[in-house]
Amino acid sequence: MQPQARQPLVSRTSSCDVEEAQGEEDAGGLQRGPSGELAWTSRLEHRVPAEYETRSWRVEDAQQGTSAPPSLGRVESPPAEAARREHELDSKKLAAELHSDLERGLDGDRARELLARDGPNEITPPPRTPAVVKFLMQLYSGFAPILWAAALLCFFAYWPLGNRPPQEGDDLNLALGLVLVVVILLQAAFNFYQEYKSDCIMERLNAMIPASASVIRGGDRRSVPVQELVVGDLVVVGGGEKIPADLRLVSVKDLKIDKSTLNGESEPVKCTTQSTDRNFMETRNMAFFGCSAVEGSGVGIVVATGDRTVFGDIARAASAPSTELSTLHAEIRRFVQVIAGLALGTGALAFLGWLVWLRPYHPDFLTLTAQMVNCISLIVAFVPEGMPVCVTVTLALIAADMSRSNVLVKNLGVVETLGAVSVIASDKTGTLTENRMTVSQLSQAEPSPWHQHLLRAMLLCNRAAHVDGEIVGDASDSALLRHYCQEVVSGAVPEAESTRDRFAKLAEVPFNSTNKYMLSVHSTPDEGDRLLLMKGAPERMLERCSTVAEPTGAEDQLTSNSRSAVLHSIEQAAAQGQRILGFCQLRLPAADFGGDFAFDVDEPNFPMSGLTFLGWVALRDPPRAGVREAIAQCHAAQVRVAMVTGDHPATAKAIAQQVGIISTEDVDGAGRLTARPRGPPGSCAIVLTGPELERLEEEDWHAICQYRQAVFSRTTPKQKLQIVKLFQAQGECVGVTGDGVNDAPALKQANCGLAMGSGSEVSKEAADLIVLDDNFASVVKGIEHGRRCFANLKKVIIYLLPAGSFSEMLPVMTNVFLGMPVALSSFLMIIICCFTDVGPSLALVYEKPESRLMSLPPRKLGKDHLVDWKLLLNAYLFIGLIEAGVAYATFFTYYASRGKNPGDVLFTFGAPSAADDPDGEYGEMQNVGQCLYFYALVVMQFGNALTSRTAMLPIWRQSPFSGPTRNPRLFGAMVVSAVLLVLTCYLPPVQTALLTRKLPSLQEDWLALLLPWLGALVLVCLNETRKGVAERYPDGVLARVAWR
Repeated sequence: MQPQARQPLVSRTSSCDVEEAQGEEDAGGLQRGPSGELAWTSRLEHRVPAEYETRSWRVEDAQQGTSAPPSLGRVESPPAEAARREHELDSKKLAAELHSDLERGLDGDRARELLARDGPNEITPPPRTPAVVKFLMQLYSGFAPILWAAALLCFFAYWPLGNRPPQEGDDLNLALGLVLVVVILLQAAFNFYQEYKSDCIMERLNAMIPASASVIRGGDRRSVPVQELVVGDLVVVGGGEKIPADLRLVSVKDLKIDKSTLNGESEPVKCTTQSTDRNFMETRNMAFFGCSAVEGSGVGIVVATGDRTVFGDIARAASAPSTELSTLHAEIRRFVQVIAGLALGTGALAFLGWLVWLRPYHPDFLTLTAQMVNCISLIVAFVPEGMPVCVTVTLALIAADMSRSNVLVKNLGVVETLGAVSVIASDKTGTLTENRMTVSQLSQAEPSPWHQHLLRAMLLCNRAAHVDGEIVGDASDSALLRHYCQEVVSGAVPEAESTRDRFAKLAEVPFNSTNKYMLSVHSTPDEGDRLLLMKGAPERMLERCSTVAEPTGAEDQLTSNSRSAVLHSIEQAAAQGQRILGFCQLRLPAADFGGDFAFDVDEPNFPMSGLTFLGWVALRDPPRAGVREAIAQCHAAQVRVAMVTGDHPATAKAIAQQVGIISTEDVDGAGRLTARPRGPPGSCAIVLTGPELERLEEEDWHAICQYRQAVFSRTTPKQKLQIVKLFQAQGECVGVTGDGVNDAPALKQANCGLAMGSGSEVSKEAADLIVLDDNFASVVKGIEHGRRCFANLKKVIIYLLPAGSFSEMLPVMTNVFLGMPVALSSFLMIIICCFTDVGPSLALVYEKPESRLMSLPPRKLGKDHLVDWKLLLNAYLFIGLIEAGVAYATFFTYYASRGKNPGDVLFTFGAPSAADDPDGEYGEMQNVGQCLYFYALVVMQFGNALTSRTAMLPIWRQSPFSGPTRNPRLFGAMVVSAVLLVLTCYLPPVQTALLTRKLPSLQEDWLALLLPWLGALVLVCLNETRKGVAERYPDGVLARVAWR
């Protein structure tokens, strides 16, 4: 698998000073170890939630011969593997060679000089596809191949099949071919312009959030733009971040790197500071640009930037990866195939009719070239040339609207997919809740002697720290530290910093979503003993304990009864929606673990069982304002919201009830999943834990999918991914929200991944959209925008097909099978498709969503298509028949005013001949009749545009004239279409080129001029009546065949 070149994604962190610690940990921060190297502790490890930017480039198949900028002094970073030796050098020696320092990093002047000489730290994107190439690609996209085929047939009909020398009519074949070529060029130019505008919109959206890196320069830690990193910089990385350059690691703290973007390995690599392999690609003391820090933290010195990184070297030779079509693009492709099939099928039928019937029985009626022109006209009639433009405009418009709703679209193709989401697997913390935790309850309260032990554990087994007067850390750790500081104020415990100094941290295992615990080992002020502390899911903590701290002050054996009592108290607290953390400790004797004993957290060489359970702490994280209403909107839209969290099941259930995910007390568990007959879907809810999920069979998952309300608790990242896959296997379109590294696999697997704006960069890269304000209500707004996108495209199609397809096809078929003059010339067909219909169709793109849009069920992928039989039925056999009928009535009315009854027109098969019509009266009548047919279709389309604005609501409930649903663009487009109609029929050069004529005056034929306006009114009335009947009788025939 070839990696895709990406610009580095690095979170912007708060800048803070580096506090040096000599010989021991300074309550978290940078520490000088025994070798003098820079060590990393918890103080500076936490990030202020960052903004984000991603850019993706297509790497062309051709080699990108980008030369590396000249090196400065001894700063060399050649991409060839044989030349890489940074991993084998001692870190101090490497820093010296790079004119850097392991504590202070580069000084500012040196960094600026290197940046000026080496250039910015970014992968040079492949040269942009030249505008000419993009334009040429537009010439062969969408419906263009069909039109090219029609143009070639025109040229073929002119020569060699045409008469030599050319006779009257042959030049029209050449002219039609040239017009089709012009149409293709105009369509390509318009599409090219719209694509350019869309690219500009996406660039502006992506530029909203700059990328930055945490770097140490001159001894100060600061945040700098990632492009300004230079060789020799000392960079701090933490879990959830992207590696911003090639780094030689000089300090690690449980750091794991995901290198799958480079080597395809799915398992993260545990990093070290020592070389583990002669091959620099395999050694564990290197972190490469574009890889992800999964967990832990570390400090590395930059050894290569930009194009000189391993990723940059690969990118220059990589081929563009194949990408899967989005759901919308798949629908567009299907639409093109349907229209192409109809066009070719109808053209073949017309040609077969000529071959079998007209040629033997009316040999003088249509020559081969004339029939070829008829077939060309059929092809032109079926192709809605304005459709590709409308798709591009719609996607760009909706993406811009979504950005105003705080949903950043990374890929235009996914805009509509969000509207098809039927299940949202939502994270709890930070999405449904505020992620502002406070300690609400301690199981060990004063005057229990264990109260201070529990408070001490809350402080020491904690990665939050005070930085510049503020607490920096994740929400849980920050809440614990904040509560400890409040106890300090009350005089209950000593100062936090002095306590951390006295109990220096010797080893640590950070919390992760798989283990669900954090472990730390500390020195003690007396006798050289060590203190092991653990916190995490209380039931898992109890599994490691053999004794329990009783409120009376005693330490008793943990029996089944005492375990049950503890679990019962936890259940009661969790049932109030509180997050519960359990704490336990073990004193490690100095005789075995004192002195210089090296604690190995990878392969533990110390006991992790037989601990004493100190108690539990309850944290309250209130639901976000507006979340309950947003979830109610999802339920109204028949979108299920499933909570997927690592919290206790009772906590998850309580929060789910508070925000409305669960609205019943009838809640099932795994034990009742198949134990009783299922009620109707939605009759009850279900709460399952991660361990229970692992024991389920496939049929159990089918039963789970019948629940409208589901909560999954105590889940691991692997289980969250499994939940997404199993929902998809049941035919659901799944959206996933998440913000952590652990959410990335599920975000990537989901049909639509939504990362939180304050989340990790890894989650943002895996997602399709980014919720900038972390608010679930924005997700619901995005769903509405996605549905609006799909609905408006259907409105565009229902508008384009009746006149631009069906009513243009009938004149050709009646000419072949009924022997009457062609009621609409090929040139006028092109005018309708490419000019008069384009404006109103683009105006429909701007339609506001119907009020019922969010009360309909989401469309089913693969079943509910953009163009289905219901839409074609309404477009062709309802609206199309009405428009064609009125247009023919106008045509025959004009002939009748000239003394020609329908019987004089039908079944004439070319009569009278040119000899019988020396003055050309019949030819002139046909030209005027074609213009009247054209006039009738343009006017009828005004009525179609008004009534196609809504699929369900009557026009008076979604007024185009006033209120929030007004659409002034539609009336402006109608004016433009009317002007084009006048120019086509009255402008002398156009009359000469297209054989058009002025329309009769009101005195000459008022009825022919009035009929289309009456027809448009009738069309509006009939269609609005159809909507009303379908609404009143939802089980009736009209409702079942109505397009949605």
